[in-house]
Amino acid sequence: MAPGEPGSPPAPPPPTTLADGIKCGFYVTESLGPEDLARSVNREAVWQVSGARPGNGVDCLLDDSLETFWQSDGVSPHYIYIQFMRRTPVAEVCVYVDYKIDESYTPRKISLRSGTTHHDLEEVRALTLEKPMGWVRIPCGDPAARGAARFLRTWYLQLVVHFMHQQGRDTHIRCVKVLGPPSIGAAAAAEVEAGVEAEAEAEAEVTAAGAPASVGAPMWSAPPAAEYLSAAGGGAFGRADDFTTVELSQFAVR
Repeated sequence: MAPGEPGSPPAPPPPTTLADGIKCGFYVTESLGPEDLARSVNREAVWQVSGARPGNGVDCLLDDSLETFWQSDGVSPHYIYIQFMRRTPVAEVCVYVDYKIDESYTPRKISLRSGTTHHDLEEVRALTLEKPMGWVRIPCGDPAARGAARFLRTWYLQLVVHFMHQQGRDTHIRCVKVLGPPSIGAAAAAEVEAGVEAEAEAEAEVTAAGAPASVGAPMWSAPPAAEYLSAAGGGAFGRADDFTTVELSQFAVR
């Protein structure tokens, strides 16, 4: 019997610290502090969603309001696509959800994927939530690690909502923040840069041997502007991961 069902034991409290989050895949806080918000790299990315109800598009994820929300429209899983203009260091992905308000629209199973394009994504985290209320914070590295392992360097993130609570069909997500690494001292910065350079040299050797490069190439060519003027119901990246048309409410450059 799953936690939260009638007659079942209460669900254990969610992890609430970064250290616990690294072990469990996530932790939950009521708010993000000024030092967290200062690390946001949202404006360095192009954002898309797999579908949206009119008036509840991708802009509601990025307006810094917890009163508005993105509502998916279609068969699950539901997707949020985050494409950076350059390879970007990411320390955490933070998702605000509220079971008390959204009930069956609240995500229950989420995964985070990373890659160069949507064709080579690999799962970074997979998590199951029990009636979450607040910021679900997904660490993308380990601050205690050395060098570049402290965070994830990525061109492309995909946030996937697989299932909702109470077998809901669509989902509500009220805000998403992608956070870069906290500021670090000069010595630590040099250590990180050395790790990044070593990684780049290794990839260059692989490329020279004839394998396709995993970094440095553009993600995808922007389609003509008319492609974004599709009729209602268009989706971003079809179920076969092909780029199709997308409604204006589903596309944002922050």
